[in-house]
Amino acid sequence: GFICLPPGCRPDNVLPLMTEPDDPKRPPLDRLLFFSDGVFAIAITLLALDLRLPPLAHPSSWALVDALAANAQRFVSFFISFEVVGAFWLAHQRLFSVINRFTRALGWLNLLFLMSVALIPLRTSLVGEYGHFKAAVIFYAASLVFASVTSNLIWWYAASGRRLLDPQASKQDLRIITARSFVTLMLFLLSVGAAFVST
Repeated sequence: GFICLPPGCRPDNVLPLMTEPDDPKRPPLDRLLFFSDGVFAIAITLLALDLRLPPLAHPSSWALVDALAANAQRFVSFFISFEVVGAFWLAHQRLFSVINRFTRALGWLNLLFLMSVALIPLRTSLVGEYGHFKAAVIFYAASLVFASVTSNLIWWYAASGRRLLDPQASKQDLRIITARSFVTLMLFLLSVGAAFVST
């Protein structure tokens, strides 16, 4: 079918009405991506909602500066987590740029990954409030390892035998994605060790 754009149905104002995609596997995959983007957007918004300053007993510029300095740890944890969420979102987009089929197993693995993303605001709040405690820092670092592991599970499942991959995806692109996923996981594992040592 076709739809017309105003002011009339001239040839240049007619667009195809996409009611039945050629690939029956795309609709559930598209829904997975839309849902994932929503979770990322909410998680990254909740990070900012945790940035609050207590009421100033005696409002003044210096009192405001002191309050900002006293909450520096919260701002640092916010910036770090914002970049982490952004990095996970970019990695997720990179994975699904070559995944073009949906299965129930892929859906469950993606939900597991999104669960770890949805918990990032909580972990950020813990570090912002209790970052001087070793347990809070280790929990934060370990949870990022879990998120990276679940992201890798998505990739390993989809790429195994190229079961869910776009046939047009080049071997070089697949090697790059695999290498980046592995390096990211190793970096987060190292961060756990660093948390034990530095706190």
